[in-house]
Amino acid sequence: MLYNKTMAVQAKTETKTASSWWEEEATTQKRSSRKGSKPEKPQHKGLLVFGAVALCFLSLWGGYALRTKTTLFLEHRTLDGYLPAEEYVLYQIDDHEPVQKLRTFHYDDYYAFSYYNNYNLETSRGLKPGDSWDDFVDLYGDITCESINAVPVDEDGIPDYDLNQNISIYDPITIRQFHEQYVEPGIIDLSSWYINVDFRIQTDGIHLYYSYEELQDAYQEYNSPFRHILRTYPNHGVLYLSFDFTPNEAGPGTLYYLTSAYYGY
Repeated sequence: MLYNKTMAVQAKTETKTASSWWEEEATTQKRSSRKGSKPEKPQHKGLLVFGAVALCFLSLWGGYALRTKTTLFLEHRTLDGYLPAEEYVLYQIDDHEPVQKLRTFHYDDYYAFSYYNNYNLETSRGLKPGDSWDDFVDLYGDITCESINAVPVDEDGIPDYDLNQNISIYDPITIRQFHEQYVEPGIIDLSSWYINVDFRIQTDGIHLYYSYEELQDAYQEYNSPFRHILRTYPNHGVLYLSFDFTPNEAGPGTLYYLTSAYYGY
């Protein structure tokens, strides 16, 4: 009797153990099946990272270009006595076609020399490297410039800044006024002096500031606590047209270097 009871208990235990093992196996298979049904992770993760880095680089480059070279949003406005913004663009001599666009995403800088191979550019008024100071006065005499710097040159025609005889003018002055005050009286001798004349227009990316007074008014607006709430501007820059005259084989006061550029901040 004891034997039969014991055998019954053992059989029951073995049956329970086998059942538990079977259920455990089934559960393991279900778990494995669920894991297998999950979507696999992307295998091109490196390409995605590279693409994200490239996109960030392009965004940074685009932001830099927008701040430093974009003139696309400049207003259409001139001021009497000042060189219009449209005349900062240089032209081909042969067909007088512009080589630059004033309002563009990226303003290209151009330079022309009276030596080497850069004879092919001129201003909107037809002044080109190799022309004389008198030609310059005839074409731009009534225009107010940003600054004029003059210095004697040495025997090789190189500006000699050690002589401390520089004449620098940063107050508003027309080309004709400078000519009448310094060149005609002989204070500046075109046969032995270097002269640089700069025209500049300040801009906030939209508005053009031709004169010092206009720029001062703009600074007051920038200091307003409401400026950043009411408006934003893409960049702050300078439209730049420069003329360099020096005595050379072509004669005294010859235009040898012409520059048109845009500098952003």
